[in-house]
Amino acid sequence: MEERLQAGFDKFEGDIGNLFPGRDIGEDIMPAFGSTVTFLAAKQSFKHFKGEPGIKLPGFALLFDLNRPADGNLFQLVFQTIVTITNFAGAEQGGREPSVMTAVVHEGVAINTIQYLRPPQAERLDLAYNFMPCAATVNGRFVFCTSLELLKSLVTELKKPQDLKRVNRNFNFELHPPALAGLVAINRRTLVAKNIQTGKPAEQARAEIQLAERLLKAIEILRFSTSVKDKGFQIQLEGKWAE
Repeated sequence: MEERLQAGFDKFEGDIGNLFPGRDIGEDIMPAFGSTVTFLAAKQSFKHFKGEPGIKLPGFALLFDLNRPADGNLFQLVFQTIVTITNFAGAEQGGREPSVMTAVVHEGVAINTIQYLRPPQAERLDLAYNFMPCAATVNGRFVFCTSLELLKSLVTELKKPQDLKRVNRNFNFELHPPALAGLVAINRRTLVAKNIQTGKPAEQARAEIQLAERLLKAIEILRFSTSVKDKGFQIQLEGKWAE
């Protein structure tokens, strides 16, 4: 590594190390990750609040294989540390209800999550309320999620018998634009208001948002993937128009 980059890398490694006290990043942490890492986003609801965020985001999830089942405890510790830090930060800023760590059981799987001391209530809650951190270890995978509703759905799926056959892709990125069209629809009021704030006439602001929705609904899927072949490396970009 170049000398000018070493200081920044050492700081990054030190910050990561603070989340794993007594563990070496190279010898203890990296080997804990298995061969597959998945990141996904899905629609979420806000029925657990007395209100909803002014801007509604999807729920996000990070899933990765564990080389050893016991390594799940290591990442649960990191999850608890991160939640504690963000809870303190939110309390200092005064824009988020205080919360406590709790656990729920879904289909026999323990899920660590948070519980607000008072259910947030407002017509347009802060953006931060899109994120309700939770984590679980299920069927040899560690799952970190920003939506308890989404994590419960993932636990249900991961507990099912898994197909051991894998598609030959060492990287796979899929985008389903119609899902984004739904995201634009539920945030239409806010997006139009922001367009008007930039100086655009109301009619033009609404037309631009409607056009964005139509364009997103026109494409069913976009996929970028890579795979290793016998005599080379393949990069593939695929797309499909909505019928």
